[in-house]
Amino acid sequence: MPLLLRGIGRALVVLAWFSATLLVGAGAAMAQAQIGPGLGGPGQGIGTPGSALPGGPPTPQPQQPEGPETHAASGGEGSTLPTEEAQLPEDPNEVDKKLKKQLESDFDPDAEVEVGREAVTEREFYGLYYRERSGDYSFQGVFPPLWLERREGDDRASLFGLTYYNRRSKDHDADVVFPVFWHLRDHDTYTTVVGNVMHRESPTGHDNWVAPFFFEGSGEGGSEYLHIPPLLTFNTRTDHDGFSMYGPVFCSWTGGPRCDGRTADKIDYGVAPFYFYGRNDRSEYEVIPPLLHYYSYEEANDQEYDIWGPVWTEKNRDGGVFNVLPIFYHSWADNEASTTLFPFFHYSYQGPQKQTIATPLFVDHTDEDGAHTFATYVYARHRGRTELDMWS
Repeated sequence: MPLLLRGIGRALVVLAWFSATLLVGAGAAMAQAQIGPGLGGPGQGIGTPGSALPGGPPTPQPQQPEGPETHAASGGEGSTLPTEEAQLPEDPNEVDKKLKKQLESDFDPDAEVEVGREAVTEREFYGLYYRERSGDYSFQGVFPPLWLERREGDDRASLFGLTYYNRRSKDHDADVVFPVFWHLRDHDTYTTVVGNVMHRESPTGHDNWVAPFFFEGSGEGGSEYLHIPPLLTFNTRTDHDGFSMYGPVFCSWTGGPRCDGRTADKIDYGVAPFYFYGRNDRSEYEVIPPLLHYYSYEEANDQEYDIWGPVWTEKNRDGGVFNVLPIFYHSWADNEASTTLFPFFHYSYQGPQKQTIATPLFVDHTDEDGAHTFATYVYARHRGRTELDMWS
């Protein structure tokens, strides 16, 4: 199709050039008729500077020696070596303009370069009919255009009234009725489009579309897809991963051809917004928003969180937490622990001596060095490096 349009453009340029040539030729003839033969005419011009006067003998031209100029060195024979040094370009890194247009572009020489052209091109006009030929290449048409045809060897493309396009070649075929019907062949791939319906067949798969309601197809590597937007249905998969969605139900996985927790290496699925679950070889999670539930596990440090409404638990290699919000808090680690029943009781210890007991009525605390403090609303006592007794 691009080559056919290129041929149309070339024909229009040639037609414009031909018209301009006729106009210029007619203007020159009228000018000579008005001036007369005294100053013009073939062979009767005023002449160029340095030429002989009309009717006089011709000016002799100096004879040029044949072959390259030679310079003889003393005692030697003549030399034919060049007398000038080779000149480098001003910018050795400059890229040729034609090459620069092709770099980093989608230019396809096999698809966009005219094939079969030779050095000589013949062009013919017959009223509205135009034709050009060059080797195995030809282009012809009837303007404005009513019919256009381009041939490159066995590759032929025709356009009829800007409505029907037809192409036949070894690797490509086309029948197009703009804009409702398309039947295309690209090597072993066939595509047919009728309005919003499309069907494609190839050695590796197929596609069936009824836009924008239904999309289905398959491809290499066991890949498949099925999309039905009005039903919020989207599916795509290969032999090693995929994604499926049916309304609020979804599944995404890696490893295996289907959504199966027994074969997948990584999987995420759920029913939005009620349930979400996922895992891989190093972690796992589960979320149930209506039940205020969250669970996660990380292989690093064996970190685990488990929350059910007000019940909050944490575990790792160093200890854990068990809370019932907002009244009960308990945590533990190596040689230490803490328990609180808010606001009635608190107890904690760290190491063999440090511990704290607190109630609404009194506080009892012992430091690492054995210092002891006891306090109530009316009496307080401290025994350590110093001793203190207080009454209120």
